[in-house]
Amino acid sequence: MSTTVKHQLDQAFLLLNNGQIDKSKEILELILKNSHRNIDALQLLGIAYASDGNFSQAIDTFSRAIKLNPTNHQLLFNRANAYCENKQYTLALADVEKSLLINNFDYDALTLHGFCSTICGRYDKAITSYNTILKLYPNDLKALISKGHLLIDTLKHSEAFSIFHSILVNHPHSFETYFEYGNALLKLYNFEEACLFYEKAISIDPNHADAYSNRCNALRKIHRIHEALDSINKSIAINPNSANYHNNKGNVLLDCGELNLASESFEKAIEINPSYLDAYSNLLFTINYSQNKDAKQTLEIAKKYGELVASAATKKFTTWTCDPNPSKLRLGFISGDLRNHPVGFFIEGLIEKLDSSRFDLFAFVTSPLHDDLSDRVMPFFNKWISLQGLSDVASANLIHEQ
Repeated sequence: MSTTVKHQLDQAFLLLNNGQIDKSKEILELILKNSHRNIDALQLLGIAYASDGNFSQAIDTFSRAIKLNPTNHQLLFNRANAYCENKQYTLALADVEKSLLINNFDYDALTLHGFCSTICGRYDKAITSYNTILKLYPNDLKALISKGHLLIDTLKHSEAFSIFHSILVNHPHSFETYFEYGNALLKLYNFEEACLFYEKAISIDPNHADAYSNRCNALRKIHRIHEALDSINKSIAINPNSANYHNNKGNVLLDCGELNLASESFEKAIEINPSYLDAYSNLLFTINYSQNKDAKQTLEIAKKYGELVASAATKKFTTWTCDPNPSKLRLGFISGDLRNHPVGFFIEGLIEKLDSSRFDLFAFVTSPLHDDLSDRVMPFFNKWISLQGLSDVASANLIHEQ
């Protein structure tokens, strides 16, 4: 490598670290114009594209470098990270596994592997990664928190809270300790206690917007609506450009019966993030009850929502394990409300009348809530499978396997 090229690479690196991404890219493109096989320039350019949020271009650039050096674990990790940011989790998992074969104790790669494995529903792999980190760094907070949440999502609650308790003992002054403990309790619908942990987290870091937002979600569930509204307004005051916070505020306003104000909050969330599915869904739900709805405008919103949902389903199944000519029809019910809830009441009346000689029934449950109605309907199902905490991809794969 010539002295001039090395100087240019150093300059591009410094510019990139100082946030001057476009100037860094100009220098790197100039290097590659004269030396298109320069791996260092390709790697830095890929990082620059990723830093700019252009993950597709980052993936292409890292791929060019990997063709030149397919055993470079850092390049594989960088491309895995870009795939992950681009929500291509299966490809990210494949790349990070290749990286770990070359450098199997890399902390960042193990962390990314645990995350992607969880998203893809490969919980055994995720646990292995977090356990490997914890063997190297027994009190690593990030790995302990990730493992704790994974154990909750796989219904190993006592083991999970044993971990969260150990975090509390070993990291008693950490914001993350109380914030993540609150998140764990929120997942299990323990809203009162979750609020206490969020309040402790806020006392440690009063400017953490997510803590106010998550406390808002817990307060909503225990009908402390005015406190919830105050909490989410604090989130927005700290970070007014979060689509999630405006969506949460819309939900609180909806609880208050303020349909027009709720719609405005959901619209603001969509303005910030035009691909925000939850905000579209909430907006359509709210418009349905509004006296001021415009049918044409509502149809356009619904069409846009449909397009976004369709585009999110990137992987489509082409083969199935079930019998193409079954003697019985297999029916699946996906719900978080197979309990004392209007959905549960309707389902109970329906499944009692279905002839078990003609139908096999599968329940896919998305909530930890379970009551006497759940106990009554369970015997009618051939399988009762929890999807709690699973991503859409992992849920689809699990359903497809049945």
